[in-house]
Parts: sequence; C-alpha cells; structure tokens
Amino acid sequence: MQTTDGPIGGHADAEHRLREANHRICNTLQMLSSMVRLELALLPASDAGRDCLANVSNRLASAARLHRAMSQTSGSEPVDFIVYLQPICEDLANTLNVPIELFGSGVLMPLSDAEEMALVIGELVTNTRKHNPIGLAPVSAKVLVQRLNEETRVFYRDDGVGLPGDFSLAESNGIGMHIIQHSLGKLKASLTPSCGKGAGFRIDLPARSHAPV
Repeated sequence: MQTTDGPIGGHADAEHRLREANHRICNTLQMLSSMVRLELALLPASDAGRDCLANVSNRLASAARLHRAMSQTSGSEPVDFIVYLQPICEDLANTLNVPIELFGSGVLMPLSDAEEMALVIGELVTNTRKHNPIGLAPVSAKVLVQRLNEETRVFYRDDGVGLPGDFSLAESNGIGMHIIQHSLGKLKASLTPSCGKGAGFRIDLPARSHAPV
C-alpha cells in the first residue's frame, strides 16, 4: 500500500481533517439549534423564556454557519473577504429574517482573519435580530468594507431601534458583544459605535490582517 509522506502530504491530511471536523461541528450545532427551536415552539406566546431560547437558537445557528463556511474553505492563501462573506450574509439574512446588503471592493486577508470577521458580522446581525424582535417593524442591515491606506475599515449599520443613549462598550455585558470583542482582540482590531439611525459600528483592522487585491 502506498502512503503519502513528507510535509506536503501531511499538510493536505491536516487540512482534510480540519474540514471534516468543522463539518461535524456544523452538524452538531445545527442539531442543537433545532432542538432549542422545538422547545421554543412548546412554550406559550406569553412565556418570558421565549426570547432567551430564540436568542440561544440564533447564536447556535450563527456558529453553525461559520463552521460550514470553514469546512468549505481551506489553504494558506489569503481569501477575498467580500467573496468569503457574501454567502454567509445570505445565509444569515434567510435564517434571521434580516436582509443584508454587502458593499465594498475586494480585500484579501488570511483565512483565519476572515473567519473571525465573519463571526463578528454574524454576532452583529444576531444582535440586530435580538433587539428588533419579529413582529415589530421590519429591520435590515448594511455592511460596507473599505480599504483606507494600509488598513481595512468595516462599517455595520441596521435600521432598527438603535443603541441605548448610555451605551458603552466597556460596560456591555451581552454575550454577543463579548464574542465580538474577543474576536477583534485576536485581530488587534478596534470597534467603535457610530451615531445615526439604527445601531452602527465601525471596525478598524490593522495592516497585518489584510492585503490589497
């Protein structure tokens, strides 16, 4: 029996195992999200726990989408962030009922950075849905990616109820914001709330996290 030796074969095997692991994680998270949804369907409309369960289900589904994207992408070459993010945004829009418009020109970044940024966008959209429950006015979001000199800037804004007047990143105790700030910390990126209609944020990524197309 012939075996593949050397660094090239070993790298390919490692990538295959990583894709398979992400595929399995995706399936598990989707199953858990569905189980939570089933429990949610059993609760009466007036039950105070419905919002909590809906939020848990949405976050599990968001994590599943990310792992599915990771299972379909491999390699050490940089990826076009817009191309990478487009199907994830489409999936988020369909699952959370939050239409998302994605704007920008191609920005290359390491796959690991694109994955972290996709997680950040997913959490922002999940927060949009959380704070604008279905049944209120329809809500949508826009994502704009720009290259400014040697940095990349990402704008996110929805047209929902907006941020509280006393909103503070430092004092925010929501799980979504903790996930966002943890991911951005890995990228040495910054998050800044922006004024205007709805909830808006600006993300600044340092030069090390991307390269021009």
